[in-house]
Amino acid sequence: MKTDRLFQIVFFLLRKNNMTAAELAEKLSVSVRTIYRDVEALSMAGIPVYCIAGKGGGISLLPGFTIDKATLNDEEWRLVLYALQGIKVADEKVDSLITKIGSICGKKEANWIEVDLARWGHTVADNSKFDLLKEALLKKQIIDIRYTDSYGMVSKRKIKPVRLVFRNMNWYLYAYCMTADGIRCFKVNRINEIDTTGDIFDEEYDDMLDIDTEVVYNEIELQLRLSPAVAYRAIEDFGESSVVREKDGKVLLSAKLPYDRWIISYILSYETEVEIIRPAWLKDEVKRTIKKMKDYYET
Repeated sequence: MKTDRLFQIVFFLLRKNNMTAAELAEKLSVSVRTIYRDVEALSMAGIPVYCIAGKGGGISLLPGFTIDKATLNDEEWRLVLYALQGIKVADEKVDSLITKIGSICGKKEANWIEVDLARWGHTVADNSKFDLLKEALLKKQIIDIRYTDSYGMVSKRKIKPVRLVFRNMNWYLYAYCMTADGIRCFKVNRINEIDTTGDIFDEEYDDMLDIDTEVVYNEIELQLRLSPAVAYRAIEDFGESSVVREKDGKVLLSAKLPYDRWIISYILSYETEVEIIRPAWLKDEVKRTIKKMKDYYET
């Protein structure tokens, strides 16, 4: 993780006074370019680090610089430890950093967060998948994946992973797809196989990501009326702001969603506890699906 690496750079420079970018890159298993970006980040954060070019030069801290625990108050140190414990969810190696920071500020906080990335019944496979993706992300490794899209089509992709994002109860991998020649978003649960290629990439793709603005195709305005018995599900899935509570205890759910077959499955999961308000044509789609299911099970 970048946070851990920044602290390690400071600790290395405190011990050795001066190191070249190549030496730091070797110790931290990153590129020289990454080290220079980290030095810039440290400088912007107020750490007095500077570079001297030429023979005998390198990266140094201003003489007399120390990490003074008095620069943060008790509450701020506690927030630092909480933040690091949150990072530990994605990288267990942060344990050593938490210990170092705790020793500096003289605090030992109880762990406040624990996240299991695996689905029920898939602990080993899912955790292994996340480990491979994390390794590829941090080391900027090109990987081959076998992926199943929402239509059930299976394809093989060669990708450069850029970022893991947790959204709407699912993990997504944003990556530059060399097969499609562009940024693509992959649902992690649909990545069936991951193979490392051993190849490294140097390109930066962060500027090409537009995670907060989703490109949505075939968007529909969905409105459902749900019985009190299942109202909690609508709130869990879409949030309190998407529902209106009615006097009889029912809730009216309104949401804009990309139309896909999963919407039919979602509505059927409510059985007789749901009424489709709009779009009107969706009622016919659900009826056709129910008829197909009935015919299938009667044969």
